[in-house]
Amino acid sequence: MNKVVKRVAALFAMCALLMSSNVAHAEELATEEASLDPVVIEDINSARNGVVQVNYVYIDDDDKTHIVKGGTGFIIGDAEKTEYVLTCESNITVDGDTKKEAYKYLGIPKDKDGDYKDVKLEVQVVAASDVTVEARVIATSSELDLAVLELSQPIHTRAPLSIYTSEDGSVKELPYEIADKVYALGFPDEVIFETNEKYYSNDRIAMTTGSIANIATIDDVLLIQHDATVGKNNCGGPLINEDGKVIGMNVIRKDGDYYCALDSTEIVDVLDALGVEYTKSFYEEEVVTLASTEAVSIEEEVVPVKERSPLLLIIVVTVICVLLLGVVIYLFISMKKSEPKKKERKKKEIEPEIKPFNPENIQRTTGNMGKAQDQGTSLLDNSKEIGTTVLGAATMPKRTVSGTLIRKRDKKQVLIDKESFSLGKDSLHTDFCINDNSAISRSHAVIKALQDGVYIEDCNSTNGTFVNDKRVIAGQPVKLSDGTIIKLADEEFEYRI
Repeated sequence: MNKVVKRVAALFAMCALLMSSNVAHAEELATEEASLDPVVIEDINSARNGVVQVNYVYIDDDDKTHIVKGGTGFIIGDAEKTEYVLTCESNITVDGDTKKEAYKYLGIPKDKDGDYKDVKLEVQVVAASDVTVEARVIATSSELDLAVLELSQPIHTRAPLSIYTSEDGSVKELPYEIADKVYALGFPDEVIFETNEKYYSNDRIAMTTGSIANIATIDDVLLIQHDATVGKNNCGGPLINEDGKVIGMNVIRKDGDYYCALDSTEIVDVLDALGVEYTKSFYEEEVVTLASTEAVSIEEEVVPVKERSPLLLIIVVTVICVLLLGVVIYLFISMKKSEPKKKERKKKEIEPEIKPFNPENIQRTTGNMGKAQDQGTSLLDNSKEIGTTVLGAATMPKRTVSGTLIRKRDKKQVLIDKESFSLGKDSLHTDFCINDNSAISRSHAVIKALQDGVYIEDCNSTNGTFVNDKRVIAGQPVKLSDGTIIKLADEEFEYRI
């Protein structure tokens, strides 16, 4: 029942996302997001909230703003102190010919010598609609095509993004690798004078999808080569992984058939040298830290996005949502009605197998395993002492209990009741979902009951699986014993038989 409800809930989330976008935008994203896991979609939407439009503007004598050029950037820093924006240097500069064309189009007069003097140019970041925040350029690099901007004030409806990199800055221990899925975020079209002087809102952020093809140094710059399309509309925007963390900044550069992004290690080197405070996360423990300061915890709130949609689309989606709600209610009522019958059948099936014992005592002992051990009355230990194996007295046809996991953080007990018991943060595809810890992978590990004992196997998790502080190598199961300490990333459990 829980899985059914969660699947239907995921469908409701997709419907809500559809209603908040117009028809064109929905068609643009449909092919790319349809196959994504709901957890991935949630992380990507969180990352969208940190993407902004950066404009290079001319201020006329009447203090009116005219866009010369615009591009994509993303926010880093501390929302309570100072926020910064990273973008391409090419987004806030123009060459001589383009500048002349722009000045001519904007009607900027020349002086007696035929030169342009006292032309007021600024860099601004769009906060909402055509409301902007002034930005000060604190550093640029033509070699990296990188510009670091300091905002005059925080944008409270946006959330700074976290940069995902190696803990010691080593390029040999990057937390991402070839074939990893990546997503490039930006805006639908290039912003330029005369042809497209638009202010894009947060809900118009577009996404292209691809995979990492290579991570290589080209002209002394470490670049991530990937096949997620990058153009003047999204250069300067973040390249993120499936967890919504920034692993690079997209630049206008191609190597063969592949697009390029400036690697996160290159970015953090510049930020650390400038003393810029920003949030970054490491591979080892997935612990988020604030660079140049003590570690702090930052909660990012995803701001709901509203946009007018065509009436027909709203009607269609509303009908679908009502139908889905009816299905949920029907399933819930049906399950409620059938629960007493199922419990009665299960009771009849179980009672013959544990006939020599009182079922209430067995349930109470299992629920308070720690106390039973302290008093020397553990049911399993007691059965060993008298030479009788209780679980072996009768085999349960439909349920295999391989032990219990006790989570150290909240003492929650998890019964391992399947021969192959999976753990992770994907609520749809795991037997025990850990969705309150971002360090856990979607499919992190699996516990298997084999003939000679119970084993745990790592599922190529990002932050690893550890048995008694020794890392489990993916594909090489490790046998568990009573009292074994298991760590999934930084989430600690005790295994009890």
